[in-house]
Amino acid sequence: KSLGSDLPSIPADANQLQQVVINLLVNAADAFEAADREIFLGTDLKRVDGRQEVEIKVADNGVGIPEKNLGRLFEPFFTTKENKGTGLGLAVCWGIVNEHGGTIGVESRVGSGTTVTVRLPLDPRHRALAADVQDHHAESVLAFTRAFISLRRASDSASRNLRPGRRRSPIRPSPTSIRS
Repeated sequence: KSLGSDLPSIPADANQLQQVVINLLVNAADAFEAADREIFLGTDLKRVDGRQEVEIKVADNGVGIPEKNLGRLFEPFFTTKENKGTGLGLAVCWGIVNEHGGTIGVESRVGSGTTVTVRLPLDPRHRALAADVQDHHAESVLAFTRAFISLRRASDSASRNLRPGRRRSPIRPSPTSIRS
């Protein structure tokens, strides 16, 4: 663990970024065949193309990812985990990071491990710039990510209302959650 102690706040949805980091850590934990596991989590402040960005790195010394799969990692339903994964985790991560104007990249070598790097801009104006350069694939992944997050929120809300011992009440959207 190497967490920057003097990182500034960034304009971001903390719950969504938490989802990204947890998913990356789970993927790293799933990447091992042997007992000598190592997972690295690091944060830092970087200057990239003249702008400051917060960098989050998750690295492991697991089995690595074959080069032929690297280009498909962020596709919905693509998975390298036999009978374990759904192929949604990295697609959702990509959508969340992109919505925050950031980037996510993967470096991997079979037999040596994988490093995932997330970079998020400090300046919220870069979100608009990132949105302007989206291609068709990016738009479909973002639409999928938004739908997935909406369904997850609805599911979480429904499960809170159906817990034993709680009075069941219909789920009603709050006035602030309705968007036109």
